[in-house]
Amino acid sequence: MHLRKPSPATIIASLALFFALGGTAIAAHHYLITSTKQIKPSVLKNLKGNAGKTGKTGPAGPAGPSGAAGASGTKGELGPSEVYEVQLKEDSAQQTKNNVRTLKLTGLPAGTYAIYGKAVLKPEEANVGQAECTLIVEPGGANQNDDTAFVPLNTANEELLTLNTELTHTFASTGEAEVNCTTTGDKFKVIYERGEEGTRIIAIRVNTAHTSIAAAS
Repeated sequence: MHLRKPSPATIIASLALFFALGGTAIAAHHYLITSTKQIKPSVLKNLKGNAGKTGKTGPAGPAGPSGAAGASGTKGELGPSEVYEVQLKEDSAQQTKNNVRTLKLTGLPAGTYAIYGKAVLKPEEANVGQAECTLIVEPGGANQNDDTAFVPLNTANEELLTLNTELTHTFASTGEAEVNCTTTGDKFKVIYERGEEGTRIIAIRVNTAHTSIAAAS
């Protein structure tokens, strides 16, 4: 077989293709980007997109385990009131005039109180005079406090007499209150009556006492 010689034009075209392919490979190897530092900052900035919208909130997770119980708190302050009461157990024996009969309420804890005394007396004679009852707190002490009620007697007065006394007082320590009753003209009895009608002392322990003094209008 007889081979033809390539023409000059074919040889030139082949050389051109060879150099073209070789130059592309060289260029590709020379400009291969391996770091953002090779990119111009202004170009790199333009390549960054804006932040997208916030996605939807996911479903709530399961409830965590219960925490440990907290420590016990300190004891609170005393409440607004407590009531202490003593009632006369039975009618007293007949008393002569000026003799004193006493009812006591003892063991009152320290604190501030509104204290009420009520005595029911029954005259046993019809003489002129008066019935007298005194509510005393801390009797005989440096802080003794008292309130006295009087009811006049006359020759026609043989009905039950009610004498009411009241005061406020603060005990620094455990204290007591008493009601002392007497008459100046008649023999008498101190009367027990069931329910709220009889002789008694009531002490109401309060959180705070507020006292003021005002002129009569």
